[in-house]
Amino acid sequence: EDSRNRILQCENNIKQIRPYDEACNLISVDNIESNEKAIKIFESIIDFKDSKEKINICEQNINLIKEIPKEKKYQEACSLMSSCILGNRVSDLEEAYSIFEQLINYKDSLIKCEECKNKIKEIEEERIRTEQKRIEEKKEKRKNILISFFAIAFAVIFIVVAYFSIEILEWYRLENLTNEIVNNMIKCPAGKFVMGSPSNELGRNNNEQQHNVVISKPFYISKYEVTQKEFETVTGYNPSFFKGDDRPAESIGWNDAIKFCEILNKYTNNIPHGYKFDLPTEAQWEYACRAGTTSSLNSGKNITSETDNCSNLDEVGWYYGNSDSTTHPVGQKKPNDWGIYDMHGNVWEWCKDRYGNYPSSSVTDPLDSTSGSLRVYRGGSWSNRARFCRSAFRISFPDYGNESLGFRLVLVPIE
Repeated sequence: EDSRNRILQCENNIKQIRPYDEACNLISVDNIESNEKAIKIFESIIDFKDSKEKINICEQNINLIKEIPKEKKYQEACSLMSSCILGNRVSDLEEAYSIFEQLINYKDSLIKCEECKNKIKEIEEERIRTEQKRIEEKKEKRKNILISFFAIAFAVIFIVVAYFSIEILEWYRLENLTNEIVNNMIKCPAGKFVMGSPSNELGRNNNEQQHNVVISKPFYISKYEVTQKEFETVTGYNPSFFKGDDRPAESIGWNDAIKFCEILNKYTNNIPHGYKFDLPTEAQWEYACRAGTTSSLNSGKNITSETDNCSNLDEVGWYYGNSDSTTHPVGQKKPNDWGIYDMHGNVWEWCKDRYGNYPSSSVTDPLDSTSGSLRVYRGGSWSNRARFCRSAFRISFPDYGNESLGFRLVLVPIE
């Protein structure tokens, strides 16, 4: 009987050993389905050996296998969270937050969710602050640009207004000066005269050959030599050696005198129509100086000495004998019959011509402007003896000036 029981037991054991071994072979750490099959087998032989323990092992394996994707996702979310915190990338934080939300019950996913949410909020607030700061900076930049623009515009307007104000004031100043100069011009009628000196005139030079000259058109000549005040007002500088507003401008080069005329010619309101400022030709100068006289002085008298003091010259001009070696204010001596002052002495006066020999025949409106390299000047100066101050005396000099050389204006018809 015992043997039968043991045979039955052996047969039963054989029936259980085979599925047990099969179930043990199905236990796996990476296959859920295999562990589930093993559990079913172990449940069918639940009382055989350690089937209960094996079932627990299979269930643990299944749980572990199920946890692997969660861990991967958890690690992925942690990595995203770390990288996005370093780079302030909201998109990575949002993705990490989504993963932690799916794993809400896994490890500290709930805490990680809160951290992601706070960091997203922090980054967004920082982004808003940065954007607001950028907008403010942009506004400030625009404001500064506008301020700079208006400042520049104001400066330009101020400069333009100042420039034109100065130009207008300068224009009025020179217009007034031009008006004063024009008011002090003496009209010289058209006419004819004998230019040069007779052979018996005291102090005569051999370059003063007499010849007939016709002045075909009337012109105007300044009553006075150009003063230092007038010259400085027009040009902005005063090169004169002997200073004084009413003294004649001296140390003036020929080109400087021409430039003075060119500047005045821009202010035409007070200039007679059809006329312009210029230097007198040598013929115009002597014609105006003589004012109809034929004597060596324009007073109708002659010099009484070539080198010593001359009382006749004392009346009409400043020269070596009475000047005290300096220039004097214009208009202090007697004028000629046309009302023109200081044609004798004080300062030499530039003429428009270049120096050349006189013709032997009659000429009309002569102007020697091409021959020779020297310019003509007339009238004598404070430093000269009487013979140099005669109406007919002529001399030449290079274009530059000296302390005894000035000029006088004429208004002549525009050709």
